[in-house]
Amino acid sequence: MTFTGGNPGIIKAELFNLQEQKEGAKSAIDSLEKSLPNLFYRRSELITNLNIVSAQTKDENIPEEFRKNLIEKSSYIKNELANVQYQLDTVQERIRNLKTSEYLFNNQISSRKKILNNITGNIVAKRQSEGSFQTNKELGRIKG
Repeated sequence: MTFTGGNPGIIKAELFNLQEQKEGAKSAIDSLEKSLPNLFYRRSELITNLNIVSAQTKDENIPEEFRKNLIEKSSYIKNELANVQYQLDTVQERIRNLKTSEYLFNNQISSRKKILNNITGNIVAKRQSEGSFQTNKELGRIKG
């Protein structure tokens, strides 16, 4: 991309905003990743409890009322397990989306830096050209 004009100040502001958004995404990723171990631990704890309750429910020597309580407890654990699994899936999806956003921010930042470098290069080249023109004009006047 080559631009002959543009406002470096606007591009610098865009770069700053993109960098801030990237840092926000990075911070959110870190926070979400820290919550994952607790969710995995909670899920494994619920699975273990469900296995214990299910095994107790199958015991033929248990009174019927106790079996009903175990079935209710099993149902409660299954609901909790579904809730924790939903939370895990949601957190993992948010992390993936934020990482994609971070990648896109990096691409935009790189693109804006290239544009800024092109504009800066054009400004420098124009000033050098104008300087050379003035120098040649002055030399021509002196010689002439």
